Amino acid sequence: MDPSVLLLAFGFASPWLLWGLAGACAPILIHLLSRRKHRETTWAAMRFLVAAVRKNSRRMQMEQWLLLAVRTLLLVVVTLALTRPTFETLGSFFQADVPTHRIVVLDASASMAVSAGGETLFDRARQTARRIVDESLQGDAWQLVRLSALPPQTLIKSPAYQPSAVAAEIDGLSLPHGPADAPRALAQVVDLLKSIPALPRKEVIIVSDFQQATWQPSDPAQQARLRDLLRELDASSRVVFLDVGVANRPNAAVTSLSLADPLAVAGRPARVRVSVRNFGREELSNVPVELLVEGKLVEQRRASIPAGEEWSETLSITFSGGGLQRVVARLPDDDLPLDNARYLAVDVQDKLRVLLVAGRTDRGPLSGSVAFLHLALNPRSGTDSATGLAIEPTVISDGELAGTDLARFQAVFVCDVRSFSPAEVRQLETYVRAGGGLVISLGDTVAIPDYNALLWRDGQGLLPAQLLDRVGRSPGAAGDRATEVPSPADAPSEKTFDFLVDEASHPLVSAFEGNPDAGLETTRTFAYIRTLLAPDSTAKAPLRFETRDPALIEQRVGAGRVVLCTTTLDGSWTTWPFWPSFVPMMQELVLFVVSGRTNTTPLLVGMPLEKTVRTGGLDLSAVIRRPDEEERPALIQAEGQLAVWRYDDTDQVGLYAARFSGVELPTDLLAVNFDTVESDLAKLAEPELLGDIAQGLGVTYLTEWRKSTTPARGPVVERGGGLSRGLLYAAMYLLAVEQVLAWNFSLGLALLCPPLWLLKRLRTGPKP
Repeated sequence: MDPSVLLLAFGFASPWLLWGLAGACAPILIHLLSRRKHRETTWAAMRFLVAAVRKNSRRMQMEQWLLLAVRTLLLVVVTLALTRPTFETLGSFFQADVPTHRIVVLDASASMAVSAGGETLFDRARQTARRIVDESLQGDAWQLVRLSALPPQTLIKSPAYQPSAVAAEIDGLSLPHGPADAPRALAQVVDLLKSIPALPRKEVIIVSDFQQATWQPSDPAQQARLRDLLRELDASSRVVFLDVGVANRPNAAVTSLSLADPLAVAGRPARVRVSVRNFGREELSNVPVELLVEGKLVEQRRASIPAGEEWSETLSITFSGGGLQRVVARLPDDDLPLDNARYLAVDVQDKLRVLLVAGRTDRGPLSGSVAFLHLALNPRSGTDSATGLAIEPTVISDGELAGTDLARFQAVFVCDVRSFSPAEVRQLETYVRAGGGLVISLGDTVAIPDYNALLWRDGQGLLPAQLLDRVGRSPGAAGDRATEVPSPADAPSEKTFDFLVDEASHPLVSAFEGNPDAGLETTRTFAYIRTLLAPDSTAKAPLRFETRDPALIEQRVGAGRVVLCTTTLDGSWTTWPFWPSFVPMMQELVLFVVSGRTNTTPLLVGMPLEKTVRTGGLDLSAVIRRPDEEERPALIQAEGQLAVWRYDDTDQVGLYAARFSGVELPTDLLAVNFDTVESDLAKLAEPELLGDIAQGLGVTYLTEWRKSTTPARGPVVERGGGLSRGLLYAAMYLLAVEQVLAWNFSLGLALLCPPLWLLKRLRTGPKP
């Protein structure tokens, strides 16, 4: 900017001190008050004095007026200096030695982990920010903001005036593994700019790789918000974009890792699905994709992936033992190592223990309410079931439920139980909300009002639907045959209802779609209980009767699952136990409710870890072991017989282990993975930045910090230039000049204005 530019406007940081300008009248008042009235008296020598005065009066008058002006100006200058006047210019000519309020916005998104020239972009950004601070002036105020979706965004909230403290904060920063949230960070910068009104000169320096996903979001509302915030910043400060990024970096990332089966069984093959995406602009050839279990390589594939495409494959692995197993899908290292691995915690089962609660047990072989169910779950004692999973069913009567420890079982079936005590209801709710699986089947002995009052509770209980009334009747209900097991030969004499597969994609019935020989859709049911779903219910009905009334209804409750079967699981209301579909359906039902124990929602960096556990009312404490091997406490919230533990600081990719004390619980393991929005390393160049999100703004774009850099595009109004220091220097000089003028006017004039003194000398000539 041309240094000849003129001031455009003045302002005052302390305008109330302008009253001091009235003091500039003091010398004039003193002069007027000191004038005395006199009488004229003629005496002989007066003729010579009058002649001398007339000869020098004009010169003396000018000298006195000049001395009076200097004294008045001295008071004006001191007053103005105390008010701290500011100005606005079109350049940086007046900015030297002026304290500035600076806010450094440091990009801490995961894409800053890209390696370039032996260092990461985040290291480069920290070094640049440190240099900016080191070159600051005395009196500058600093605040530091982190460009990240993970809290906290503001790292230095109270203005710091010691550069060493700001530099120490920058040096201590570590890079979280989460994405950026530019609008949230810039909104905090807008608020911080108002925190120091005494320093009206503002500067915001944004150090970033300017990743396209961050600075040009796909959501139009986010784009508009970002532009509005930049406009606010530009209106009150000088904004600098400092680009430390690198363009056109290739990158591949593991985008998903999941268990394809509902349950993993020890000693049996389990299917694991892996997906890898090429985010670069060139094809990747023969990339090794490795699958590891507990740190050991168990499977490997080679993948060739075109630019911008994704490769997916289902791999088969066998777990040697039960318990929580660490599974990792891994790629070779590249410029962004954070997305080269994805993690999965698999709860491998060696045996499923299932509790069968019978409402009727007094009818002899194959006549109780759980007799057929027991046979279906373990058709050949001592051998594996049809699903390849060892199921160990245990039968109790409904009177034994209250004294049974449900925590020993992965699933509980309650079949044709008349009613429950409040204590039993609390027992079942505690079990389910902590992750257990519950199946409730109905029958003749069920007391519908009790079920609605205790288990439905207007949609707040365990039942996924309200029970209404019974439809149909069991064969021979009018006589003694109501207590007998019907045979298929009885079916034609009664009104029957067939099954309709309502949600073919549902895991409970998907295996039966297009397979009429399985006998599911040809099963005949004589009676069932109608139900009513709440309008806002999340329950699903994968199997219905031809009347469109639900036969099976399932819903998540807490961390577990509940399935309601509206007919019986014995032969009293249906021929289902005699058909081929019954055995696989019951075993799929067990697998389905047990799979609810595993959280299938993928956890990404920044998402909280949260689980419900059974404590029996005892005090619980939990310690989380992070991927960096640090241990930190979790928050515990007790809820009667349950407790919810929660941990929020998931800023790193990897496996988090929860260890408990106070209650005997097994160590839990949860996987937190990379948000692949950061895997796309495409960045915005200068024309895209200044021509799109910063269009029409006076933003300065730099790729390297320079201490006194002027804006690169368009005029930028610089605010906050101060005149106080210069005015104080001028006041000190005028004070010295006033003293010299009063003592020796000629010498004082030479100090005040050398050209006037020289002109006076030329007119009067040198003294003889």
